[in-house]
Amino acid sequence: MQMMSKIAWVSFALSLISAPVSAEATEDEVAMELYQQVSQCWVGIDDLERPWELSVSVKVTIASDGRLIGDPAISTPANSIPQTNALKAARDRAYHAVTKCAPYSLPSNSIVWPKEVDFHFIPPPVEPGV
Repeated sequence: MQMMSKIAWVSFALSLISAPVSAEATEDEVAMELYQQVSQCWVGIDDLERPWELSVSVKVTIASDGRLIGDPAISTPANSIPQTNALKAARDRAYHAVTKCAPYSLPSNSIVWPKEVDFHFIPPPVEPGV
């Protein structure tokens, strides 16, 4: 089985929760900026067992200066695989990626901060090579 590059293993989605957005930057533009920053800290999951089954979300609150406020909350979907070493490692890696990249560089005059942000680390929909 040929492995994909480490960043290809994660389809990254990001939600900004209840944010008024100004004309300077759209919510999508801010999400893309945060995605680009976190993707630099994401080491991937391609070395873990059954990576196509590993899905992790990390919810954080980001202050106006880009710092994290409080501890990130990590979750996995209710229908995810049982707790395994691979899932634990994926959760640890997602947590590390989000915390290592802080403080975040935020676009000026874009969104009212602090803001809750959900980072979703989502694997490919099917097993590679199938």
